[in-house]
Amino acid sequence: MGKTDRATKRFLSDRRVFADLVNYSVYRGRQVVRAEDVRETDTEQVLDAGAPGRAPDLRRLQRDLAMEVVVRTCGDVKYVVVGVENQSRADLTMPMRCMLYDAMRHLAHARRRKAENGENCVPGRDFLTGLSPEDRFPPVVTLVVYWGEGRWTAPRSLHEMLDFPDERLKGLCADYRLNLVEPMAMSDEEFRILRTDLGAVLHYVKVQDDPDAIHRLLREDGRFRALDRDAAEVLRAVTGTAIPIINQKEEKIDMCKGEEQLKQRAFEEGKQTGFEEGKQTGFQEGILGTVSVLREFQLSVEQIQEKLMKTYAITADEAMKYIAG
Repeated sequence: MGKTDRATKRFLSDRRVFADLVNYSVYRGRQVVRAEDVRETDTEQVLDAGAPGRAPDLRRLQRDLAMEVVVRTCGDVKYVVVGVENQSRADLTMPMRCMLYDAMRHLAHARRRKAENGENCVPGRDFLTGLSPEDRFPPVVTLVVYWGEGRWTAPRSLHEMLDFPDERLKGLCADYRLNLVEPMAMSDEEFRILRTDLGAVLHYVKVQDDPDAIHRLLREDGRFRALDRDAAEVLRAVTGTAIPIINQKEEKIDMCKGEEQLKQRAFEEGKQTGFEEGKQTGFQEGILGTVSVLREFQLSVEQIQEKLMKTYAITADEAMKYIAG
């Protein structure tokens, strides 16, 4: 797992941030899901691809994140499984991947219910599947968060990946569309809908190549004055921003202060570079002046070379370059 994968996974594992992502993606900012409504679930999904009656042929898939989310509506309480896939590049197979992830989770729910029905001797259950007609399962939703540069250029649905010989077949072939969170396509209002540091981080990702926009964002969005450490680590990993984190134990990072520190560091480095270049320039001009004076005294090339080597501690070849120049 790369640095970007680790940073984004750790950041979105925060239940407050995860709930914020769900409220934005599903409820357009309505505060339906709270942090306490989110709990981790298995990220590994196992599929038995073996034929009935034969030895199991287990296939395993590992998701980035998976959470069980409690949803309260009209006095009723149910839960949804929400998976998240972090992408730093546009994957051409993403619709197929998400479809497979979700299908495997649905099958896992069915297997679990079959076992529960058998243990409880549920009447009316089907002999083959072990399910009853009343059985219902939690929905499974996959969100794809794109952390890469530019817009998502890969297919956004299964139909975009298929070559239909006849348009009428589209109506018979189920489509599978991505639920894509794409910072480059988000508006300023959408960033404000996100109430945690997630909104600030995604906004920064969008404007990362525009210094003026970054400066305005750091000044206008108060979240950057006390950014969670995990959020700052995401910005470092995703955008390459050199965020100075002096104290390894501090949980909040002042990005505005960090910007001033970076400016001061760049200024000091620039001054030092200029000083070194100035010394070098003065050194070279001093040698050339010496060559000019020695020539006025009609010294031979060999004599001038020897003088330069002794006076300036340079090699014979370097001295000849100055004499020739």
